[in-house]
Amino acid sequence: MNKKRYWLFFLFGINLISFKVLAFDLSEQFKNASILFAIEVGPKTSTLESKQLRAFTSDGCSLSPNSFFESQIASCCQFHDVAYWLGGTEEMKNDADQELASCIKSKVSQEYGDIPAKIVSKSYKLGVDVGGSNKMPSTYRWGYGWNYLRPYEPLKAWEIQEAERLYGKNLEILKAKIEKNQIPLFFQLLVFDGGLLPISTADRIVYFHLQEHLVKNHFVNGVSIVSLPEFNRTQYQLQLTECPKKIIYHFNEKVLASFSTVQEANILKQNLSTIVENVDDPGNCLSSDSKP
Repeated sequence: MNKKRYWLFFLFGINLISFKVLAFDLSEQFKNASILFAIEVGPKTSTLESKQLRAFTSDGCSLSPNSFFESQIASCCQFHDVAYWLGGTEEMKNDADQELASCIKSKVSQEYGDIPAKIVSKSYKLGVDVGGSNKMPSTYRWGYGWNYLRPYEPLKAWEIQEAERLYGKNLEILKAKIEKNQIPLFFQLLVFDGGLLPISTADRIVYFHLQEHLVKNHFVNGVSIVSLPEFNRTQYQLQLTECPKKIIYHFNEKVLASFSTVQEANILKQNLSTIVENVDDPGNCLSSDSKP
């Protein structure tokens, strides 16, 4: 058996163990399968078609354990995620992957010595070498922070400025949060990036409505779309940053379907009260004139 195949089997075994010891709710996997997940919404946003850098999210070590027995390696993976979130050149990816391996090796060797540390770090390095390609529509691809498949290329000035607008110079705010263990881990079994899905009419309606009725910009923390066919209704539920309770849009499915080919913002805005039957805002996050 060649070395590469050995490492693949080893990594597969590690993942099987992780699925046994990790507790997760499969229903949560569907809440983020939306074009709006992690997108910035509110009065100072442009269009859903524009290239956007979404809020930073991390699933830790991406389908692999966040610890090796007593050695906690989640922070290694989260710092690695910072590089993957923003993307860049293929050389930058290779450097980030090597830094991940070095970080894991250092942490594991402190508890278990060099040989186990070398084995574990190489298995994780192989995992990101194989699975971290920018061409895969996954939630952990190189450049996953963008709402499109970003190619291997140097970061443009405006891309760096956008990242620093969100998390400070050299992303120091984000890195400090990781150091303090303040970034939640979203374990994901379904790893297709829902942000790459086609934009639906419901997405556009909600996005336009939030542009007009949010007082300030927020990021979308979670989306849940619930179909109620027996009532011919659809509920579009959003959780926003700094908003204590979900905002829920109630759509009439037949009316919504009749606007399925309409993309123009003005037409959708003019027919908002026809398409949206009601908006529940128990956290009072929207302006007082937000009811359609």
